[in-house]
Amino acid sequence: MNRFIPGLWFCLALPLWLALFVSSARGQVTKQTPETAGSVPEVPDPAAEDAAPGVWDEAPEEVVPAATTTDVETGRPEGVGAGRTAEAGRPASDLELAVQEEMTPKELDIWRMARLLDIPYPLLKQGVEAFEDVYARRYDQARKTFEALSLEYPEAALGPFGMAVLAQAQMAENLDYSQDQAYQSALAVVLDRIDAALDRDQSPAWNYFMRGTVLGLNSFYNYRQDKVLGAIKDGWIAISDMERARKLTPAFVDPILGLGMYNYWRSVVTVWFKNLPGFPDRRQEGLEQMIYARDHGVFAPPLARLALAFSFYENHRFDDALEQSLALYEAYPDNIINLQVLGRVYMRKRKYRKAEKILLQVLEIDPANVQVHYALGYLYFYRIRDLERARTSLAIVAESKPGTYYGEMSRVRLGDVCWLLGEHDRALALWQTAYDALPRLMAAELRVKKDWRPPERPWRRQIAAAKRTDQPPQVRKKRSPDARPPSSEGGTPGGTGSAQPAGSQAAGEKRSVGGP
Repeated sequence: MNRFIPGLWFCLALPLWLALFVSSARGQVTKQTPETAGSVPEVPDPAAEDAAPGVWDEAPEEVVPAATTTDVETGRPEGVGAGRTAEAGRPASDLELAVQEEMTPKELDIWRMARLLDIPYPLLKQGVEAFEDVYARRYDQARKTFEALSLEYPEAALGPFGMAVLAQAQMAENLDYSQDQAYQSALAVVLDRIDAALDRDQSPAWNYFMRGTVLGLNSFYNYRQDKVLGAIKDGWIAISDMERARKLTPAFVDPILGLGMYNYWRSVVTVWFKNLPGFPDRRQEGLEQMIYARDHGVFAPPLARLALAFSFYENHRFDDALEQSLALYEAYPDNIINLQVLGRVYMRKRKYRKAEKILLQVLEIDPANVQVHYALGYLYFYRIRDLERARTSLAIVAESKPGTYYGEMSRVRLGDVCWLLGEHDRALALWQTAYDALPRLMAAELRVKKDWRPPERPWRRQIAAAKRTDQPPQVRKKRSPDARPPSSEGGTPGGTGSAQPAGSQAAGEKRSVGGP
């Protein structure tokens, strides 16, 4: 799980915490202000700001042209996205108010955000709908929408931005590089368009937000490819862009998600690594910011729920993590990222059959998902005690990911399964292969160099109990120091009463029941 969380975290939830390594190395702490990330601001209603002095540029009143039928049919309030002209600068007209009355609450929020950030309403509306398709895993429909937006608005970055996020979402499902070419092409286009828009001073808060998001994604992508310096650079720019977006437009809520994640995970990593420079514990503040983005953002709510699920999981608040993940499951039942999170939360809550059901649902959607086969192998091996199913899942991962952590760790566990099934020669060969591929893998080294072997008799009792009750066996409690030691006839794993297979420890040596 420690390797699973960072992968999904950074790919779909604004991976900004890498920036802490830069500031920590320099002994600096990013200054937070109430207008940026230091507190959750009270966001004013953009609709109420329309008539407020100083919010929009002063402009003389104009008569609304008679030929406005097309605007009503397209759902685009007249003047929105046209730049700071006389039409965009004045208070809402009767026509705009009439259009607003026909909007759903969600559409009205999008319209307000478009007006606040000075971007075309149809562009933002179609972009939000396309991201809903991404969350629901309707990838083909989302791709068509983003491609159409890129052509219809050749100067706007939202179309290629969506293509880049879509490619990362697909690669996040299995932590692979299957969409690398599409991602790199979209990334180059989106950065060029954002830089050009910032040079023109066009919608700066919106463009800083998009650049911060896409560079946050790219920072993790570089990190996965061991490009550490590039990851640090992109992460640093990403967090700076989020702060700029909030400073330019304090009522813009969505960047608060990235800043909240930064505050939370920087505090967590500082606790993990004691030698890093001090950083105030801002985990609670970060959680509050993520919750605020979930409740008030336009783009942010689904990502905020996923971010909160990860954060609560890390904090061992499994009930809270389950609440967030179940809310996402109800809205997007086919989202593979959330299904993997939900399955692992059920595992930590010891609801093993529910975890199995959720993970098998992923395989119905994507039978080749190696990450889920790895999780199922762990679940069957350590929790449900179904060795044959564990063998099947672990073999798929070992064959699909040779030379990687997941692949070789699965090979080690596959060797354990073979050993417990009596296939000792096969087990020894699997352990040796894993050790040759990754000599630093502690589990493989322990079996090859230290002659550790998985205990047999406790497993046999547990497997038999599972078959009788069709329920996961109870975890055995540790024996009290004052309790009487088991007799040799009891057949403890390392006692004289148990049979010692070839290559195991000498009879009479004490062996731990557990293992890596």
